[in-house]
Amino acid sequence: MSMSDQLKRTILLYRLPWIPPKPTMDVKVGIKVTNVKYDPFISKLSTSMSIVTSWTDESMAWYPGKYGNTTSLKFRQGQLWKPKFYIFNSDNQMPFDAVNSDLISMVHTGEATFHYQTTVSSWCVDTPPGYSKWPRDEYLCSIVIQPWEAHEKISVEMIEPNDTKMHIFSDVNKRIENVWDVSIKLLVIKPTVWNQVYVSDDNETHQSDRLILSLQLKRKATAYNIVFYTPLLVLLMFVLMSFWSEPLTMERIWFLAGCTIVITMGLCYVDFLIPSHLMPSILILYITVLMGVLIALLIQALLITDTFEKFRNLQFVQKMLNAHVFRIIFCLPAYTKSSDRNGGYSLQEDEEPQSPITRGDVEEMEKETPRTCGDKKELAEVVDKVMFVIYFVTFISMLAAHY
Repeated sequence: MSMSDQLKRTILLYRLPWIPPKPTMDVKVGIKVTNVKYDPFISKLSTSMSIVTSWTDESMAWYPGKYGNTTSLKFRQGQLWKPKFYIFNSDNQMPFDAVNSDLISMVHTGEATFHYQTTVSSWCVDTPPGYSKWPRDEYLCSIVIQPWEAHEKISVEMIEPNDTKMHIFSDVNKRIENVWDVSIKLLVIKPTVWNQVYVSDDNETHQSDRLILSLQLKRKATAYNIVFYTPLLVLLMFVLMSFWSEPLTMERIWFLAGCTIVITMGLCYVDFLIPSHLMPSILILYITVLMGVLIALLIQALLITDTFEKFRNLQFVQKMLNAHVFRIIFCLPAYTKSSDRNGGYSLQEDEEPQSPITRGDVEEMEKETPRTCGDKKELAEVVDKVMFVIYFVTFISMLAAHY
């Protein structure tokens, strides 16, 4: 029998592995989160982490010179006591399932170190009621870790990330990058504080410390921004630019109808791309743009009807169009009064008389429509400019509120 085997036999003799070495155990715990998966639709968080636990059992200490300068030993799980933990707010309250676990290492002072990996599932209902900010959504989740054995009293102390115990296993504790940016905070809660935070009928059973793992999740929205926000901004730009195109034409109506079809087709499939049980604000933006396009389409259709012609001939409308201040505000060409031509108005005072019409100008004159003060085209321009201002302010305000 080797010297180390003889030492193990001596240490483990008459030792019960399910009984802690002393009534109150001081356990150091170090946690490194390696992967996080969160499903907002069912509010379930899956966290993969590497855990290092360290505790000291003075009764297992030995003098190295007595055993051939043996300074450390390795023990299998079940040969000696080790702390067990579980997730208090888990959907499956069972002890941590140790995966890729190492042997328990112990030095001659009686300090034991155990490293293992585990994946836990917990509930995280942090979405406020109302609308979701997907794909820029954020969640604050808390994982409550507490000892598994109710009769054990364990005092928990955190192992700092720069501690050598955490660096020993750095080669196997690689963090996996995914769609979430994760910020982690660790906090130890004493039993007295926990009893005030979590009121229960039986708060005297567990007298151990709790370890709170706080995770702030922020979705990496770069790919989603390209897919969802780029078409939205392009549609907004073209809708606003359409108000500066030639009024009273069927081309604008066909353009707005095409925008309506594109947005409607996109909304039919967007529900399959949004993993949320709440309505995201990006969907509100698309619906608002759709309603704006439909209103613009209806107004443009009314502008080319006889109803609009009757509205233009109303006295107060003509008076408004002929007002000097009104024409300056809407950048309409100014007219001066005359009693004998152009229906009571003449050309601008600074314009020179036109030269006689030649035969070469006939083709150009056929393409142009004569324009008089207060005509149908001028009123259509006024409507376009008013709609441009209203739509621009509305879209900018909603985008600002969204961000």
